[in-house]
Amino acid sequence: MALKNKMEEVTKKHGKPIEEVLIEAFKEHGTQAAVARALGVSPATIERWILLCGLVKRTTIEERYEYRVKS
Repeated sequence: MALKNKMEEVTKKHGKPIEEVLIEAFKEHGTQAAVARALGVSPATIERWILLCGLVKRTTIEERYEYRVKS
């Protein structure tokens, strides 16, 4: 299926622009691979959609524990 057709299919299924779908999917699933699985496309397709939409991926790092081990 062509890239644009799949994008239109995902947009119709979710009832919102692909930009919003991608942002919400990343918030929910966290990784590009997980977003791709959730939307039924390849990670490469997600990467292309991100570029086409003019979105920027950012990585955040958070503390895993409430405390730090003191040395």
